[in-house]
Amino acid sequence: SGQADILMKGETDSTSYLRAVVDRDTGLRGSGVLSNVTVAHMPSLPRLIAATDNGILPAPTLEQKRAIILNTAPLFRGLGIDPVHVAAVCATEKASDALPATRDAQALAQEPLPGFVVGGPFGYDVAVSPQAARIKMLHDRPAAGVADLLLFPTIDAANAVAKSWKFHGRAGKPDQRVVAGHRRAHRNLSTPGFVRNNGVKRTFCTKGQRIAGSR
Repeated sequence: SGQADILMKGETDSTSYLRAVVDRDTGLRGSGVLSNVTVAHMPSLPRLIAATDNGILPAPTLEQKRAIILNTAPLFRGLGIDPVHVAAVCATEKASDALPATRDAQALAQEPLPGFVVGGPFGYDVAVSPQAARIKMLHDRPAAGVADLLLFPTIDAANAVAKSWKFHGRAGKPDQRVVAGHRRAHRNLSTPGFVRNNGVKRTFCTKGQRIAGSR
């Protein structure tokens, strides 16, 4: 016992399962901030794309957003993506005190995070489309049009977009969701998830050393 690298939820109740995972004394907390990330492969995009946090933090603070980004490092390292281009998605590309999320995005874009290139604030279109970034003359900003990871200001926005990928973007199934920020790989699903990207099938987990994969 105590030797497992990956934790997988079966038919147990999700609430009880997650309560055990986040227990401060006996749980699997690592960074202190747990976050959910969903990764999708869609025919409309030539790359994998991820959304966070769409499952745990309702309205993350600037400090939590920083941790959320860093939580994804093992996942992207295992997928061979380096550096990771992160777009802080907001309602507008202009920073404004009236929209605090844009100020957070601006701050994160100015902060060096090893292994990440952070840009924002960006609308969703500028984050994922090089053409949209060029039309809005934002193509020279970091991560514009080429985001690997979309950082959303609220759980509502992230959850809605991640679900839209499945229903409208023809994203591969099952959903590729992991909970990041703990000491062991953890999936809140009953079955393993796989994606195909340029002929490579990879198993998602968040183990720091490596993400298992096979060609």
